[in-house]
Formats: sequence, C-alpha cells, structure tokens
Amino acid sequence: MTTPAGGYKDEALASCEMYDLHSDRWSNISPLNFARDGPGVVSLYNAIYAAGGYNGKDYKVVERFDPRVGIWERVPNMEQSRSYGATAVADGKIFCFGGRQKDKKVKFVEYYDPRTSKWESLGDLETEKSDARAISIGSTIYLLGGLDKDDRPLSDVQSYDPLLRDWVQLPKLTSKRRLMAVASVG
Repeated sequence: MTTPAGGYKDEALASCEMYDLHSDRWSNISPLNFARDGPGVVSLYNAIYAAGGYNGKDYKVVERFDPRVGIWERVPNMEQSRSYGATAVADGKIFCFGGRQKDKKVKFVEYYDPRTSKWESLGDLETEKSDARAISIGSTIYLLGGLDKDDRPLSDVQSYDPLLRDWVQLPKLTSKRRLMAVASVG
C-alpha cells in the first residue's frame, strides 16, 4: 500500500489516495481531518501517520490512518507546530526534525512513542533547518540537506542514534539540495 496524504494543488489538500500493489489501482480513501501541505508522513505498526503541516498556519496536529478501519484519527499533538520538517521512524518511534514555523526555520527535535501515546522533546538541532529529509537504516536516522534560516540549500548530512541520543556529522552531499527524495537499498 502506498498513500499520499494532503499536499497542495492551488490550496492545501485533505484528500488521500491509496495504491494497491495487487490490483495495480489507485483509490480514494478517507481524507485527513485537517487539509495541509508539508506534513511529515511515515508508516509505523501497519498505520500511516501525518504530523504537522501548513494551511495558513503551522500545525502540531498528528493523525493516524489504520487501513483496517479506513479513517484518519487524531493522536496526541506534537509539542511544537511545524511544517516541512524531516520525519523518520526508528526503534518503534516517530522522529521529527526541524521544519518551518511562522515562515522561520526551526531546530527543535521531538519523537512520538505510540506505545505510550506521548511526545518527548530531544532538544535542538545544531542549526535551524527546514525542507531536509530523514531516512532510517536499522536503528540509525540520517538527516540530509534542507534549507538554512536564510533559505539557502544545504549539503549537510548527520546521523542520529536514538538509543545513544548521539549525533555524528557525516561527509557532505556533493551538491546542496532540499525536498529531495531519499531511499535505502538492502
């Protein structure tokens, strides 16, 4: 199952679609409760989560879609509102890094544990950034690129170990970029 949630087409969208690999078809599914673009979207424990986003203001709202039930339901809000943050899953938790808030880049980091239904702050990134991408490989999260507080693209790459709560600066990307697609192989 592949599910785009929200987005932007002349205005922020609430609509969602689902792609079924077996039937090779797209179908409309229940819309988000809050139309928005720029949410962080991840999959965890057979559900899809949409965190934050923007529609005239930055949201801290988080919704979960369980395909067995077929609707989006609210889960606890993030501690901070944000759009265009980087979001990834590691160790059964959802991590949100940086983003935008009121047209300014932010550097706060927090995670959600669905077992306790609570968000917890992890402090701040070294610098403000939005439009970065995060991906997890094993239990390590990699944070790539983005925009700095002056809207300049970045080539930064950091890894984060949620168990040790430790950041490591890695070699920079060969070109500065934001809002890129990232994937792991293997």
